[in-house]
Amino acid sequence: MRETVDADLGIMELKQKLMLTEEEARLKAEKEAKILEARWRIEKEARLMAEEEARLKAQEDAKAVEERRKAQEERKMNERIALCVCVWKKRRDWRKKDGLCKSRCNRFKKNTK
Repeated sequence: MRETVDADLGIMELKQKLMLTEEEARLKAEKEAKILEARWRIEKEARLMAEEEARLKAQEDAKAVEERRKAQEERKMNERIALCVCVWKKRRDWRKKDGLCKSRCNRFKKNTK
């Protein structure tokens, strides 16, 4: 009888150890899952921040390019106007023909658009 009681106690101890081991494994798996989820969230946030920074930089670059283009266009127009004025001043007879310089400038503008 003593042997069966000892055997039963041994089996119960083994079952208890098995339950504790299973519980520890479950807790460890939950902890690892939480760590992986947190890491995934951090990586996602970092990726979103990088995308936002890239988008803002692209907007700034596009704005700078547009400003340079407008400045260059204005510079060209100023050069054309200066050229017309220079030609007009060199040839005083253009003053008599009212609008000749103006018409040339207008034609020049139409051809460059």
